[in-house]
Amino acid sequence: MGYRANNNAVQQLSGQACAIHGGVEYFSPADNEDVKGKVKYIGRTAVTYLSSGESELFKGKVKSIGSIYFDYYDAFSDSFLKGKIKNAGMYSFSYYTAFDNEAYNGRIKNAGTTLLTYYAGYEDKAYRGKLKSIDNINFNYYSSFDRREYQGSLKGGYQMQYLINGIKYYLRN
Repeated sequence: MGYRANNNAVQQLSGQACAIHGGVEYFSPADNEDVKGKVKYIGRTAVTYLSSGESELFKGKVKSIGSIYFDYYDAFSDSFLKGKIKNAGMYSFSYYTAFDNEAYNGRIKNAGTTLLTYYAGYEDKAYRGKLKSIDNINFNYYSSFDRREYQGSLKGGYQMQYLINGIKYYLRN
């Protein structure tokens, strides 16, 4: 989004992205089929993608953003993990399995050392399955007893940004 947050600060985001110094450059339609139309540079930071020559399974997925390299679960992992992010730089990702809770199956469980939790299937239908907390920050939603246009919406606002343990989280209704 083009600006930085202070540690653990919450900032309201407008509906538009802030201007990024240096702009955003995209691959042209004449470029390789795997990357055409995707982001090439964010400011002076290059974004690279995996090509079909490297891995057919991961064709078109982000390979790196600047010096941060991405690693994905391969075909030899559990089927629900195949193609999901395994590592982004020094941060590793783990996911909920059906064994943990069927409603959470495939959702991010940990991003680095940060735990993510979700509302269970037996909770109010308006926010069932939505993000409940990131680390020690809890989220509240309007319930099915509230006005229809608010049901399931985040009470904190339309969009929010959190910086937790070095990772930025963007929440949007």
